[in-house]
Amino acid sequence: MNIAKLFLAACLIAAAAMPSGEYCRAEVINKEDIDIISGTITAVDTFKHTFTVKWRSSDMIHFNYTTFKAPQGMNFYKGTEMISIFELNIGSSVTIAYYIDKSGELIVARMDVGR
Repeated sequence: MNIAKLFLAACLIAAAAMPSGEYCRAEVINKEDIDIISGTITAVDTFKHTFTVKWRSSDMIHFNYTTFKAPQGMNFYKGTEMISIFELNIGSSVTIAYYIDKSGELIVARMDVGR
């Protein structure tokens, strides 16, 4: 659980350091509202700025598929590099910090892409 808290703290610090613009939303996001999930990218829609991730359910037998929306222009971490949604590959492993906005969409706060 300490790793999750450390990751969350890093996410919040990174979000505070980002320039204003699309990343800064009028809605307030509490750290309690952010969840973290790991999985594999199964689909990318660059037009809608969304991607789908396959992740193992809590029973460790079944898989779930969840679609996330990235704010327009958001970059993701791939090691020490920053990449855009256009550089995401199906099959890449990801760890996503996300929240649910007022409309019910799952919005990416930060995403780390495996090499």
